[in-house]
Amino acid sequence: MKRLLPVVVMTLLLAGCATWVKTEGRLTSAGQQFTVDPPQGWMRRNSDSLFVITRDGFPLQTILISRMKISEEKQFRHTTKRVTAGMLPNEIAEVIIDDFQSDPDRPVDAVEENVPADVGGKKGSLVRLAYTTKTGLKFRCQIYACLCGGWLYRVSYLAPARYYFDKDLPTVQNMMKTFVINAT
Repeated sequence: MKRLLPVVVMTLLLAGCATWVKTEGRLTSAGQQFTVDPPQGWMRRNSDSLFVITRDGFPLQTILISRMKISEEKQFRHTTKRVTAGMLPNEIAEVIIDDFQSDPDRPVDAVEENVPADVGGKKGSLVRLAYTTKTGLKFRCQIYACLCGGWLYRVSYLAPARYYFDKDLPTVQNMMKTFVINAT
C-alpha cells in the first residue's frame, strides 16, 4: 500500500497533538461522517483524513479508514485512472487494483478476490490481493471501497501474509459489520 504509506508516515510525524489511544467503544468521525466499532483494545491514531488502527504496531497489522473527494486532481499515486461519480462498485475495484498493479515497489502477486460488498450500508466492493515488498516480505491486503456523496470511502486492512493477515482477518470482518457511513 505504498500510496497510503506516505500519508500514514506524515500523519504520524506531523500529528504532534494526536497520540495513540486504546480503542474503547464506538468510534464516530463527524468530519469523515462514519461510525464504527473498532477492535477493542487495539490502538488508534487519527487525523482529519485518515484513521490508523493497529494491535501490535504498524505494519504488523494495520487498518486504514479514509475518504477522498472524487474531485481531487490526483486521486491515486500510481495510476492515472480515476474514480468518478456514478461508477459501479466493480469499476471502482478495477481502479484500486490498477493502482496496486502500477506500483513498481510492491508488485501484485495475485488478485485473490474482487467481489461486491456492503460497505457502510452502501453498495461497494471488496478487493483482496497479495504483494511482495522489495525486501521480500509477502503481504496481503483487503480493501473495502464505495462511493457516497462525492466521496470515495476506503477501509483497508494490510498485514504480513505469513501469520498476521489470517489471524486478524475475522476481527476486521466483524468490524466491517459495524461500519456505517453517515453521509447521504
